[in-house]
Amino acid sequence: MSLHQISIRLGDEPLALSKLTGLFYREDLHPESIFVSRGPDGLFCHIAVTDSEKLRSLLSSHNIPHQVTPALAVIIPEHPGGLHAILNILDKNSLKINHIYPALSSSGQTNFLVCAVDDTDQLKKLLEENWIDLAY
Repeated sequence: MSLHQISIRLGDEPLALSKLTGLFYREDLHPESIFVSRGPDGLFCHIAVTDSEKLRSLLSSHNIPHQVTPALAVIIPEHPGGLHAILNILDKNSLKINHIYPALSSSGQTNFLVCAVDDTDQLKKLLEENWIDLAY
């Protein structure tokens, strides 16, 4: 199962995030993770999903501009320095981080990071070589 990140510029429209999540609710969409941040142009929303086609179709039908990029759901090793182990792999191999943010599985049992980098295939290979698991 692959993971994609869909990025949307929400701007500063009042209730924009509420309207967006309302669409998810009405269409029974369940994103793996949502990360919202404020930039100079207002709010940005990054949504990690396993079914990107359904969400892309929904956004397009509502004329909501969006960008889709591949991402990985990296399980954070449960030991001191687990996060550092992941970031060290990125650093040692000069992989540029575009977005990285935490998420929690729907069961609440697995902590993972959504990682969007320049070379997702290379990151996947490096993680496997270093015994770091993916959630999807």
